[in-house]
Amino acid sequence: VGYGDVSPESHLGKVVCSLAIITGIILLAMPLAIVGNNFCRAWEARELALIAEEIKLRLLWRGRSLHDVLQAFEDFDSDRDGTCSYPEFKQAVTAGMGINLEGRKLRSVWRQFDHDESDSIRYHEFAHALFPELDPQEMAESIQQ
Repeated sequence: VGYGDVSPESHLGKVVCSLAIITGIILLAMPLAIVGNNFCRAWEARELALIAEEIKLRLLWRGRSLHDVLQAFEDFDSDRDGTCSYPEFKQAVTAGMGINLEGRKLRSVWRQFDHDESDSIRYHEFAHALFPELDPQEMAESIQQ
């Protein structure tokens, strides 16, 4: 121990000191794990947002009109059934747009688009994922036009 420090001399004092050290380590380690876990989640959300933004920019380079969103969705919906399945999404993102993502990241982006977890993306989910600021009423009116 350094100059001027006090250390326990009895066995009971050493046990109490050891318990205090272990308790201190545990109390410091718990918040660090929570902060670290939250940082990892935030970093992954940031990556997903950047990927979604890249998809948005590549699809809608002409402007932000609702017609462009509908056209982009139709490009993703290759079988024209009104929904975009994961294989269609994967094909459109990787081959159609040239964005190369590993399977896990692509699946995470897919989940960001598939809000209701139905394993298919409908137009309103697609539009909301690209432009969350759009009013659902405007989206519904754009489909009818």
